[in-house]
Amino acid sequence: MTTPIRLSIVLLIFCSRIITAQTPERRVALVVGNSHYTNAPLSNPSNDARDMAVVLRRAGFTVTEKYDQSLVEFNNAVTDFTRKFTDPQTVALFYYAGHGIQDNNENYLVPIDADSLDDDEITYRCVSLERITSKMRGANNYMNIIILDACRNYPVQMKGRSLQSGLAQFDDNMSESLIAYATAPGRIALDQKEKANGLFTENLLKHIITPGLEISELFFEVRKEVKEQSGNKQIPSVTNNLTRKFYFFDAVEPPQTQPVPADTDKDGVPDILDNCPHAPGVISLNGCPEEKKSKNKPKLDQAAGLEIAFSRAGDYKHIYYQAHYQIAAQIGGFISFGGGKYTNSDVYDNSEVAGAAGLGVRVLNTPSRIRVYTFVGLFMYNSFKYQALECLVSCNIGPIGIQAMYFNDLNVYHGVGVGVHGCF
Repeated sequence: MTTPIRLSIVLLIFCSRIITAQTPERRVALVVGNSHYTNAPLSNPSNDARDMAVVLRRAGFTVTEKYDQSLVEFNNAVTDFTRKFTDPQTVALFYYAGHGIQDNNENYLVPIDADSLDDDEITYRCVSLERITSKMRGANNYMNIIILDACRNYPVQMKGRSLQSGLAQFDDNMSESLIAYATAPGRIALDQKEKANGLFTENLLKHIITPGLEISELFFEVRKEVKEQSGNKQIPSVTNNLTRKFYFFDAVEPPQTQPVPADTDKDGVPDILDNCPHAPGVISLNGCPEEKKSKNKPKLDQAAGLEIAFSRAGDYKHIYYQAHYQIAAQIGGFISFGGGKYTNSDVYDNSEVAGAAGLGVRVLNTPSRIRVYTFVGLFMYNSFKYQALECLVSCNIGPIGIQAMYFNDLNVYHGVGVGVHGCF
């Protein structure tokens, strides 16, 4: 491989965070490179296949690599490959570099054991391209891509008839498919013995790593450069049945830049931070750091209101009216203070002082400003001579709230209460 192409691939590997394929479909590929033919060895295909495998893996493909395949090995590799995708989310890619020939307008890929090939042996000693496309078509997957750097001139012993050079134009009705040829129908692709890669794959490797280059545009660029570099002797051909766009590497997102904060007094501190107590060296467009930090602290909730409680102690019934105050974040407390009267007619004039105090926690805090607290405290009555355990549940819905309580002295005194409060 030439130095510029190898450098591009190395940069691609180390910059994978920048040009990583992010398309949702699954990607699989079979890459075959046949070089070591007995009759007509080739210098480029093994290198071509190996370099393509590297790039395809960086593009998110699960790649199977095969080199110098016999007929049996080649057919088995194709069968195993087409069994790996049978779902509508898979992009399947087949890449082949090596000898290819045509017979009766059908294309064949030549395995390395097809030595001394007669013209009447092509159909059963070579791998039919139609067999490969038929298997890929039958998978009903998302997309099929076939890339053939295979139009080399392979010697065939003729028996009274002639074969056309290169490969035939393959008019397959396979939907959502693209077939790329190294050169035009009936023409020969150049095998660059002085370079590591063939001319077609060399340019394919150069452009395939371009972020945001759609596959149709990719092969347009490859065709243009191969044509120029070969002096019009080799012009790649593409049969494109795609109705979906495909990118080997997604476009690089431009970096997000913040506007430069204004500093009209030229003191090195943005105007928006001039009044901050520790502004020097702090660049922000969201106000003072202390203010921003305080917004992330849990809100301190306070509420005050009125509650009414009903209790019973032996034969006596009581009713209490109390002012209630609570304060809480995650942990807080409450206090209440008020008075009450006996409801029994014979002691109607008797009255009591009652109140409560305790601790609690916030158990619910939603974006819709609904907050729920639970408190447990000491309830005191009869001028604070007697005590009972109080359990309180408080709920705030925006600026208003309600609470319900239960208290019990674990003997004869017990009661319930409800109240309303406002939040501030």
